Amino acid sequence: MINKIKKNKKPIIISGLYLLLIVIISFLNTFNLLINISKYILILLTALLLFIGSYKSGYKRNNKGYISGLKISIITIIVFNVINITLLSNKIDFKVIIYNILIILLCVFAAILGINKKQASER
Repeated sequence: MINKIKKNKKPIIISGLYLLLIVIISFLNTFNLLINISKYILILLTALLLFIGSYKSGYKRNNKGYISGLKISIITIIVFNVINITLLSNKIDFKVIIYNILIILLCVFAAILGINKKQASER
């Protein structure tokens, strides 16, 4: 168990920093600061983290990087939609569907880039 934590130390730290940033932005929104900017900051950070995670996942695979990207995107979409429906009582509308499609495309693209980078470095 401790070996797994040591092995995954970097992703745990990145996830913790991401959650801390979400808490800070939510706190600032409570006092009506950064209202217009906070949505875009969270979207960009989420996209960046998904891109990096999918890229690394694709880089670790030997073939079919798009499957790795699909796995990450499906898990992310399920988590986001469960949170939206249960905790925030939001319904799935056209914006959410477009957002989910963009997540899928981003993750698949990043995983394909990762596997291509690996194959190019092996040549």
